[in-house]
Amino acid sequence: MNKYLIALIMVSLGSTAYANPDRNDMTSGRSEARAPTVTDKSVNLGGNLGTLGYGDANSHYTARGAAGVTVGWDATKSFDMKSTDPDLILGLETGFTYSHLGAAGSNYFGTSPGGGSTGANALVIPANIQAGYRVADRVPVVGSAGVAVLYRSQADQMLVGRNDAQTTHSWDAFPDLGLKVGWDVGKGFQLSLRGDYIGTPRDDLFTATVGGAVGL
Repeated sequence: MNKYLIALIMVSLGSTAYANPDRNDMTSGRSEARAPTVTDKSVNLGGNLGTLGYGDANSHYTARGAAGVTVGWDATKSFDMKSTDPDLILGLETGFTYSHLGAAGSNYFGTSPGGGSTGANALVIPANIQAGYRVADRVPVVGSAGVAVLYRSQADQMLVGRNDAQTTHSWDAFPDLGLKVGWDVGKGFQLSLRGDYIGTPRDDLFTATVGGAVGL
């Protein structure tokens, strides 16, 4: 009696497997639904804090604190691109980074050793194309390339190889390359580490910042 019961069970299991050849794990080949994050938004707005490296009036390479705002636009999320990989990032970005330079020999915050300060400031305004990919579930890596417009309130306090003798302000433009690694903490906020290289005829500029952004 038992052997007939066992045979019946085996036949039933075999029939079920045959009717459902992919039944072993129906979820193994299917990506789970993912809640939208900042990377999935067409526009993101972020703030950044960090460091600006440059050559000062004494021909010494130094650094100052910097802060700024970045606005990014992802074209792949703005249009109906159903065939586009949802992890692809391709668009434009702009914003600004401000730094109080002070005088040559000042400290990191642009304050002179004696406690005073000067009015030398710098402003970097990028206009970049950005391209990247979400290499992990919540980790986008984005590169950027374009032009950075540099404003110096006292041009002779930051030596870039153009208008360096001026004691008044100067506007100049230089090539800009950047790299950002983000982490989507939740569906509405992203942390990031970013570095930018701005090539000049004399002392190149570098920025290194930590940032936070929200999707719009």
